[in-house]
Amino acid sequence: MPPCHHSTSGAFSKFRFPLAEVQLLLGKARRGTGLTVQEIARQTGWKEQCISGWCQQGLIAHETTEHAGGLKRVISTAALTRFQMAYVPVSVLAQQAGTSSRSMLKKLAGKEIQTTGATSEGTVWRGHLVAMSDLAKII
Repeated sequence: MPPCHHSTSGAFSKFRFPLAEVQLLLGKARRGTGLTVQEIARQTGWKEQCISGWCQQGLIAHETTEHAGGLKRVISTAALTRFQMAYVPVSVLAQQAGTSSRSMLKKLAGKEIQTTGATSEGTVWRGHLVAMSDLAKII
């Protein structure tokens, strides 16, 4: 990372660096090469609460690190890949089929396929997953 302009001469301790770049670099160093729940949510379209729930249930391997006075989950790309090879969110299946998650859940129940991973948010259940192995059995 190059220092800010006008601070490139003299002792290194006098150099100034852009705060945002330093924070980004330190954040990556603290969490390693993994992805945060927020980053995975942005990349996949899945809800952060669902991803966190899957982590809490042990469906996605992760590590926790301290961040801003709290805990942050960090998921390796290998762990995310293992998860995606084992499960598919019902919402993704529904979207691919051009239907609603509720309708997809009924279709799955009609084929005696159980879902896993759902957590409740008030009266609503979110984060239903279908095991890929269950889908493979009906093909």
